[in-house]
Amino acid sequence: MDSRKLRGYALIAIIVAALGGLIWYIASGDSGEARPFDNRAPNMVYMAVLLVVLLGSLIASRPRFGEVGKAIVVWGGLGLVLVAGYAFKDDFAAIGARTMAALVPGMAMSTGDADGSVMVVRGSDRHFHIDGDIGGTSIAFMVDTGATSTTLTAEDARRIGIDTSALTYGIPIMTANGRASVGQTRVGPVQVGPVRIPEMSVLVARPGMLGTSLLGMDFLSRLSSWTVRGDRLVLTP
Repeated sequence: MDSRKLRGYALIAIIVAALGGLIWYIASGDSGEARPFDNRAPNMVYMAVLLVVLLGSLIASRPRFGEVGKAIVVWGGLGLVLVAGYAFKDDFAAIGARTMAALVPGMAMSTGDADGSVMVVRGSDRHFHIDGDIGGTSIAFMVDTGATSTTLTAEDARRIGIDTSALTYGIPIMTANGRASVGQTRVGPVQVGPVRIPEMSVLVARPGMLGTSLLGMDFLSRLSSWTVRGDRLVLTP
């Protein structure tokens, strides 16, 4: 018998076997018995259909045996790459988020976890900086776990519409440079990462007192949790 016919019969036998196995799998679903890979049934169907299409095209084109081998290697390798990419998509997404967080200081990136947590990477000054928003105005914060209250610089306060000249700077606080006095007002909405607070009380520093606005524990306490993992600060809403 001609070798091409033998190859054709072999391919037909494979297709028949694949279809037969698929039909058996579907038909046995009404028996009430537990079947292996039940949660993977859709993937099995897709793979079976793909197998039928590929083998059908091989028969129609009647390639040489060597060409069949090359096609199997090429398409099989491509299939493995696609499967691996799908299987590790969450890991790739997490790597991408960490890369973006490192390249763009202050940007809160999703960790990919189901709890909606985000992370920021420690800056070159060894502090955590994160971009926030107050009343539609972007504010660059430095996270200060030693600060009880969120404190705005005079410049940031003016940017969001606060008349700093009308504030009474009578609230005493301790800073790295000693005792100082600040003003107080209410602002909102305040959003940092996944957390949005409609309104909250903040302190306002005197002009020239702070180099950057501070995100204090009054905001961090609104989170479900916050943790420092190496050079990453993870905030969970």
